[in-house]
Order: sequence, then structure tokens, then C-alpha cells
Amino acid sequence: MDIELAKKIASFGLCDSCLGRQFINIEGSNNKERGKNIRKLLSIEESRHCWLCDGIMNDIEKLADIAINALKEYEFDTFLVGCNVDEEILDKEKRIATEQSESIKREIDREIGKIIEKTGKEANFEMPDVVITIDTTCYNVEIKPRAIYIYGRYRKLKRGIPQTKWPCRHCHGLGCIYCNFTGKMYEESVEELIAEIPMKITLAKDESFHGAGREDIDVRMLGKWSSIHFGA
Repeated sequence: MDIELAKKIASFGLCDSCLGRQFINIEGSNNKERGKNIRKLLSIEESRHCWLCDGIMNDIEKLADIAINALKEYEFDTFLVGCNVDEEILDKEKRIATEQSESIKREIDREIGKIIEKTGKEANFEMPDVVITIDTTCYNVEIKPRAIYIYGRYRKLKRGIPQTKWPCRHCHGLGCIYCNFTGKMYEESVEELIAEIPMKITLAKDESFHGAGREDIDVRMLGKWSSIHFGA
């Protein structure tokens, strides 16, 4: 480690995590420990208020608790953490970054992920059950579950039901006098009838319906059924 460079970076007034993150190649189990080791070597104290992260790194456990509470509404085994960081912090980070620096976003993701894993869940970088996005500017958490895909077949024994939702031609789904303020040309569709049950079961907010073949509204679907793909 370049001692003079470390002194210059430390002079900005950084917390242990932000200081250690600029020199990830030195000894230490994590960036916070590396920062403490650097301060000991330089004989300087930790800044009470970090110029770079503005206190975020001291709130990692708090952010993890917010995420864990938000996750209680979901059934999942694997997860992935991501975060949004204020542009001002990212710009500051560029000013002091070294060849051995790690980004603050990567450290936040990793450290929060380590805490969530203690609940018995597993981090997955390829296909997680849920993606957790943490906004560090307002300490808000967004959970995005992986879509559920359902394949099936149906028969339509009644004419006059469109295969998919049919928005009103006049208001394009907003609701008007022409469509009796339903936003639809027809009261129901195969899509809505099929989607209703799985959406209730999964508490899904939206769905996407794909029919494997075109079907006119005035026909029935008998015999070998009609294939559909459904995602909630």
C-alpha cells in the first residue's frame, strides 16, 4: 500500500469502511477492518462523519432489517440484492478511487446480503426467487419476485368471449360512456377468466397472457383444446 496515497485519501474524512474499500488488497476480513488497520498504521482517528458515504455504511444493519421485514410477505429460497446510491456519492467515490478500490454499491450489496443469508436464505446471482433493490437515498426497499409461468389448455364452450382483454376503441382502457366506464369492449375474456384464480393464489399485481394460436370472438374452442402460456 502507498502510505502517502493512503494519507491523502484519509484526509478527506472517511469512515473505516470507505477508507478500507480503497485498498481491498491489504490484510483484513472486510473493508471496515482494513480501514481500522490503515488508521492504526497512519496513527489517525476515524472521522465522526464520513465525507464519502454520509453515514450509509454505519446503517448497513438498519437497511438489512428494513429489507428482511419487507421480505416477510414473500415465499422464497434465493435472493439477490441491489442498491441505488446518490450520484453525489458516486462522484465523490471517483475522486478518490485507487487501482485497488471496490465500489460502494458492491460493498452495500454484499454486506446486506450476508445479513439476509443469516435468516436461512441463499444469495443467487443467476436466477433468484426475489430481487431486493435498496434505495439508500430514502431507505426504501423494493421487492421484485421472479415471474411465475404457467402452461395449460382450455376449452371455450360459449361464443362472444374474446381470447384476450379488449380495450375500448374510444378511450383505450381509461373508461368512458361508450364502454360504460369499464375501459373494455367486452365484459370478460378468456384471459381474465383464467388469470383470476392464479392471481388470487399468488397475490400477483399483473399478468401477461399468450395464446398459442389466434381465436375469433364468435367461435367456440372444442375438441383438442387451445394452448396458452400465462405469467404472473
